[in-house]
Amino acid sequence: MAQTLALPKELTKRGEVLLNQQCWCWGKDIVRPEGNLLPEYGFERECPPEGKKGATRYSRRLPSGEMLHLWGFGFWVGCPQHGAIYLNRFVFVPQTTPRKEIRTPVWEASQLCAKPLLSVKERAAMHWLLPLALREISDYERWVLKTFGKEYRHEIVQHLNKSPLDVSVIPDLWDALACDCELALLEMAAR
Repeated sequence: MAQTLALPKELTKRGEVLLNQQCWCWGKDIVRPEGNLLPEYGFERECPPEGKKGATRYSRRLPSGEMLHLWGFGFWVGCPQHGAIYLNRFVFVPQTTPRKEIRTPVWEASQLCAKPLLSVKERAAMHWLLPLALREISDYERWVLKTFGKEYRHEIVQHLNKSPLDVSVIPDLWDALACDCELALLEMAAR
């Protein structure tokens, strides 16, 4: 029986804290009184149809060609060549989805049909896509700090229920997590 891919607990914990705070920040960036930051950064917005409950999707093609989709419940990154992974906002456990592209509306996490990573091909997708997505989040946060200042992001994170992370180091924390995930994935592949 194939085993699922599991990141080390320390990385999972760091990822959960960062991703939960990031989803909170994206939500506040969206409802910013002066205008939604995600489209300003290059994301396209797609709302659920009238009368349909669900999360708005924000999509952006990355410079390397992959698509990144964000919702309030997590993010998905993928492309036909590499496959796709999904991470839930509260559980930093990468999962695979049968969709290598998302061309139809997705408003709920259950529509992604995410499942544990089992196959060699799915694990290979993880090696490429997870660090890529984490660095993209880092780039976004770096842009927010440069464009709107540390005070803007600090005002947002101070309203979290849990102790917020220092906003000036958030991009570096995402980059460090990407590097640490890469190393852990390489070590797992060597076993």
